[in-house]
Amino acid sequence: MRAIIIALGGNAIDRTRSLNGPNERIGYKKIKDMARMFKDDQVNIALTHGNGPQVGNELIRNEYSNSIVPGHPLYLINAITQATIGAEIEENLRSGLLESGSGREVETIITHVIVDKMKVRERPTKQIGPFYHKDDMDWKSKNRKEYVRQGDYYRRVVPSPKPVSIVEIEAIRTLFEKGDVVISCGGGGIPVYRKGTGYIGAEGVIDKDLATQVLATSLDAERMIILTDKEYVYNDFPKYEKPIKKIRVGEIKRRIRGFEEGTMKPKIEACVSFLEKGGKEAVIGSMSCAESVMEGLSGTRITR
Repeated sequence: MRAIIIALGGNAIDRTRSLNGPNERIGYKKIKDMARMFKDDQVNIALTHGNGPQVGNELIRNEYSNSIVPGHPLYLINAITQATIGAEIEENLRSGLLESGSGREVETIITHVIVDKMKVRERPTKQIGPFYHKDDMDWKSKNRKEYVRQGDYYRRVVPSPKPVSIVEIEAIRTLFEKGDVVISCGGGGIPVYRKGTGYIGAEGVIDKDLATQVLATSLDAERMIILTDKEYVYNDFPKYEKPIKKIRVGEIKRRIRGFEEGTMKPKIEACVSFLEKGGKEAVIGSMSCAESVMEGLSGTRITR
């Protein structure tokens, strides 16, 4: 049976980058429309999702409410967004599958991902939260080192420890091989590291694309598809004029330093790692063209 892992970008879901819940649900409506692609029960499907805008928004809420109620550490904020985004995705997928006549089940698994403890304190690279225009930045109250510039905008960055393995992988595998659509590793998973016989939460946000690769490799998937807000990978970032439609893994690996840290670069790193560890094809494309990406008619295809 064919196995496909699909990563849904947090920015692609929340195109408005708004704190307004109803606006955010416009993005989830796209997921309901995607459900018809999952009718074929001869293809095992697992989904992951990002949480870049949402975890940043939740972090702001925690920081502003700290004087009234105790806030949560970042790893638990990731757990909160994993649950809320996963619930929205599951509800929309279930509805879409029922409307299309499919009886496939959908499950969301709150996932812990083991990271390298030594990597937790590395330079922050993961972009989260809203975009701030340079004219609106208050440098007196914000630490310049916690923000990265994108043109006229700035965005907060936090540590992004590399994923090593998935704690709940056997539970995910059981449901996946049963034929259910499994949603896991949301926002890259809750980062934890081993301590004795247990686990300790690590401050940071795991890149969901790198976690998706760990999941895809663990489930022996043939294809890994990363859906984002760009139709292709481009040769000339940030102009976005020269799309790469098909490329071999060795060639894109040689170009990897030219891609943006914290956004496109980890997507390409995830694809390279997936193919080098046995995957057959990795695709990066637009969530708005998801069906075309699934059919191989759109997106950047990376092969061995």
